[in-house]
Amino acid sequence: MTVLSPSGAHGWFRQAQAIAELTRLLRAPGNFSVAAFRVDPSFTKLHGDPRFQALLNDPKNNAPLF
Repeated sequence: MTVLSPSGAHGWFRQAQAIAELTRLLRAPGNFSVAAFRVDPSFTKLHGDPRFQALLNDPKNNAPLF
């Protein structure tokens, strides 16, 4: 069992919030894309997170909107 320290829990929670927001942005009409999330250095810290990888690999997020 993994035990998170308060700072680790805070970091995990912030990452979870970020991934939830990115999911919302991908599913709404706009200029956000999986391709951009893969290469944008702003998301480097999320690249090792399995939830972020699942978001990038989800076919629903890679389908064209039109």
